[in-house]
Amino acid sequence: MLVVAGSEDGVAGVDTPRRVAAGYPAGRLEVLPGCGHWPWVDEPAVFRDLVAGFPDG
Repeated sequence: MLVVAGSEDGVAGVDTPRRVAAGYPAGRLEVLPGCGHWPWVDEPAVFRDLVAGFPDG
């Protein structure tokens, strides 16, 4: 499970995504610096590369 969060997310913060990732045995949290609640909008290339590089399953 890949969880992506923005470091400046004023809606969910970083604690909630951290707990979500921790709830999965292979959970992984990636926090994108300088991004808000929609990291795919703030840093689309970084987000795309991160998601594309994450293994299926």
